[in-house]
Amino acid sequence: MLDKHLKYLSGGCFMEGVHERHPTRHIKHHELIIVRSGELHMFEEDQQFHLYPHQFLFLEPNLLHGGTEDYVDELSFYWLHFDIPESYQFRYKTGHFKRPEIAADLASRLLDEQERSDTPSDSCEALMYLLLLETEQIQDTKQQDPNGLVDQAQIFIRKHFRKVISTSDVAQHCNCHPDHLGRLFQARLHQSVSQVIREQRLRHARSLLRDSDLKIEQVAIQSGFSESHYFRRCFKAETGSSPATWRSMHRRLFTN
Repeated sequence: MLDKHLKYLSGGCFMEGVHERHPTRHIKHHELIIVRSGELHMFEEDQQFHLYPHQFLFLEPNLLHGGTEDYVDELSFYWLHFDIPESYQFRYKTGHFKRPEIAADLASRLLDEQERSDTPSDSCEALMYLLLLETEQIQDTKQQDPNGLVDQAQIFIRKHFRKVISTSDVAQHCNCHPDHLGRLFQARLHQSVSQVIREQRLRHARSLLRDSDLKIEQVAIQSGFSESHYFRRCFKAETGSSPATWRSMHRRLFTN
């Protein structure tokens, strides 16, 4: 049953492309952070946390927290502030969602609800409660991937996505069979290795389209696509818009 004392306060989605660090501060409320993409490095008092896609972190009221590293270009995360009785015990401080697609959908719907003028009473609290339930079901990534192959592969992809790399190249770097690595990616990220490579390239392409004057063909090459035609097709499938149209809608002239 929904806890009558749960109160959703506010939330938002930090999007990629802003080079700064999470502020060091105290807040009076609970905060749930959910990483969508990239890496987020934070501390709370004397603890440090390194968060990757589909991972979450609870920050507690009145404890000093902040960033330990600058934000990276591809970073995107949800932040949600809420109040709940001090007697409430979170099952996990941090973890990797067992159903990341459900958690992401709930967070997105919650932000949509907070912006609507016709939001039913307690709908935000209901969605926040469902999110709290999702944080109680986490993947045991160490048991599934005791050698940390997925993390090794993601680091390799982030460093080499501009080059011609394949699933076999990534697996060779991790000293494992491509099929084994693919199964680990599907279990943890619900994506194939090639999908993660393409996603990384498209993320970098969006950054270049937004922040540079490079031609579309140059953006494609610098993002790891060997053919601009293939890049345009992938980009439209991902965003629903052509690179030129997306650029016209998202061009950043100034950064606050």
